[in-house]
Amino acid sequence: MKKILLALLICAGVASCKDDDPGTEPPKPTVSLTEGTSTTTSITFTVTPDEAEKCAYLYAIVEENVQVEQPSAETVLKDGVQVSAEQATPVTLSPLDPESAYIVFAAASNGSVLSEVTTLRMETGLLPEPCLLYTSPSPRDRSLS
Repeated sequence: MKKILLALLICAGVASCKDDDPGTEPPKPTVSLTEGTSTTTSITFTVTPDEAEKCAYLYAIVEENVQVEQPSAETVLKDGVQVSAEQATPVTLSPLDPESAYIVFAAASNGSVLSEVTTLRMETGLLPEPCLLYTSPSPRDRSLS
């Protein structure tokens, strides 16, 4: 009988040591965006989540005189490109329009807890000026005039 009572006490002690308290929410996740490089047709950045189970990003071109509406964290996670929730992920967006501004939105989740939406604005580079070569007319061309 003592052995059964001891076994029950040990089981009760083990069960009471669980960390899963249904009344507490998981930690609030965060996500950061770090600007990388840009070319005339691409941009690079890094998405870094923390305390996340899921992470995603969306991007949009910024048009002149048009306000880009920030999506909700739910929209970014549902419609965006999924990236690792475990580590930083470098991203290259290409091909993009030259001489244009883009805005990137990122969000993360930890269970039902959502992060704030993080934004990053980047611009693609200018197109190179065309190279005009001048060649002097050949003697043959001069004789035609």
